[in-house]
Amino acid sequence: MARAFAPLERLAFGGAMQRCRVRFLDRVVGARRALTVGEGDGRFLLALLRAAPGAQVTVVDASARMLELARCRLEREAPDWLARVEFVQGDLSAVALQRGAFDLVATCFFLDCFEGDSLTEIVEGLDAAAAPEATWIVADFHRPPSGWRSLHARAWLALLYAFFGVTTGSSARRLEDPAPRLEARGWHRTATHDERAGLLHSEVWHRAAR
Repeated sequence: MARAFAPLERLAFGGAMQRCRVRFLDRVVGARRALTVGEGDGRFLLALLRAAPGAQVTVVDASARMLELARCRLEREAPDWLARVEFVQGDLSAVALQRGAFDLVATCFFLDCFEGDSLTEIVEGLDAAAAPEATWIVADFHRPPSGWRSLHARAWLALLYAFFGVTTGSSARRLEDPAPRLEARGWHRTATHDERAGLLHSEVWHRAAR
């Protein structure tokens, strides 16, 4: 799926998913250590490096092929920035992240791959890796609460979860909102943005020092 992902994304959603990924990068100019999980093919990484010129970035992805695509994109388009990036291949639950190390966390179309206890563990692990006054950028699929937008999202989500369950072996079967878990860990949502009638959603979260 790695090489086909970007063409399929453009076919289904045009540029809307990428707009969601980068929507709030103007808020992270001063980031020093950034963590992006489930990066994909490097389009977000390149935009992040450009938006936060002083940031060192750790990129975690379970797919070795996706990391290869991200590295190749960076080598091709901005080779001087390679020194600012650490690529880590592996399941997030098995990756040792330094506690409190990252002043920016980014999860773009990643949290929607988990539900139940798995989602709780992911949020808790990323929360532990975040610095006391960190920023967290979330871009995900989203289900509006009511009306035709909700029906539109339900139809798309049923199709997407069935497709990715077959093609990638993902165990998630439904979309679960991570917001209550972030709020329980002391994060506060400060900005939101919707695309495609609310099916695609971007958020910025901040946490005050504990």
